[in-house]
Amino acid sequence: MASLTLANMRTELRLALGDGGTYYSNSSILRAITTAIVLLSRHYPKKTLVEGRITKTVADEALSISSNTGTLANLPVDYHSETITNAASTTMVRDTNYRINYLTGVVTEISSLLPDGSYTVTYKTDDQLHDFSGVLTTYLRIESLEYPLGVVPYNQPPYEIVNRSYLKLLGEDVWRHNAKYRLWYSGIWDIPGGSGSDYPEHMDEATMLAAQAFLLFERASYFLEQSSTQYSDADTTSASMATPLADINVAADLAVATPITNARSRLTSGLSVINTSNTGKDVAENYNRYANSEIELAKVYLETATRRIQEVSGWLNKVQAETTFGDKYSQLASNYFTLAQYRLVQFFDLLGVKAEIPLGRMMSLQMQADYQ
Repeated sequence: MASLTLANMRTELRLALGDGGTYYSNSSILRAITTAIVLLSRHYPKKTLVEGRITKTVADEALSISSNTGTLANLPVDYHSETITNAASTTMVRDTNYRINYLTGVVTEISSLLPDGSYTVTYKTDDQLHDFSGVLTTYLRIESLEYPLGVVPYNQPPYEIVNRSYLKLLGEDVWRHNAKYRLWYSGIWDIPGGSGSDYPEHMDEATMLAAQAFLLFERASYFLEQSSTQYSDADTTSASMATPLADINVAADLAVATPITNARSRLTSGLSVINTSNTGKDVAENYNRYANSEIELAKVYLETATRRIQEVSGWLNKVQAETTFGDKYSQLASNYFTLAQYRLVQFFDLLGVKAEIPLGRMMSLQMQADYQ
């Protein structure tokens, strides 16, 4: 039996990954351990067995019809072997009162002729097909069938598995009432609890390596999401620059196209008056004042454009920062992903399964992880 309990494994994993409880929740660690044990089981499965008994003849089974349907307990039902009677001992007629699915045992009312209520059913189960889901639900593969029990030497008839729930006899053997059978199968080791798992103790190290790998994959996924968020933010920030950029062009155009042009016109008009004659009081000076006013207005527009340029510069710095963070997160994700691959290589190596990643890259990432 494995020596590590679930609590021990959580502690060891956090120590191995340098986590003080910040990065990996208990549920994440349990998920990683569960996945690791499933992976271990596929390469080093639990070998065990279960026994079952054949119920060939079923007499007076209670059937409850509710919302026009009900289900028989022993499957599959032998074709046309059923007799259904109601509380008044009246026999229901197949394909008139009801229809039946012999594989699933579902009985369905026809045209309100099988009212909701209690019925009694007598039937047989199939001669060659048997539903073993009542004795075994979770397994990797069935290794062999021993049937019937009590025969020396052991009898192992040919069979096949149908829909992972049915045993189909392929030879001349048939299922006999009350006969017992034994299924030898490869299964999944127990997930450790307070007393550990049932896998062999020497597989603790392999399980821990695989669990580390899956936690590292989870961390890599986190950094990929962070990277994607930063790149998305950079795109949003870039889009935000459209308005200030447009405002720069508008302000510059206004400064040049209208006030400066008007100022030039006012100065030209004033010069013309000075060069000819003085008509009215301070005419040239007034034109000069007009020109100065237009120039001041142009300065306001230019200041607006300058502020917008500074704002755009700030946006550009933000885009650069967000892109830099995105690149950093992307690199972290790559490092964690490759380190996770390395842990899986170690896991498969312990199991004698060949799996490789470049050695130089592997050692570099291991040193990075140790340094961090």
